[in-house]
Amino acid sequence: MDTRFAMTVKNWTPPTSLEIKQLRIANDLTQAKAAHLCRIGLKTYQKWESGDASPSQSAWTIYQFELQAKKLGFFSLEHLVEDVENNLNK
Repeated sequence: MDTRFAMTVKNWTPPTSLEIKQLRIANDLTQAKAAHLCRIGLKTYQKWESGDASPSQSAWTIYQFELQAKKLGFFSLEHLVEDVENNLNK
């Protein structure tokens, strides 16, 4: 199996419900917008913040990438990827 592009990290510890909520608030997001960025439903996101569930590593990674794309001035991760692809094709 080719593991060069593996997204999982052994011994990954999901963020706490407090960390999840603090990150959302620090980025001025509603729970609905945060859920959208994570590619999950609102109820699932609310379970994360209440501590009734923990994020999967993949959903949390996508969320982190989305937030980073926004900090770089892109509308979304998809727009950042499109920009990179366009620059590579020049």
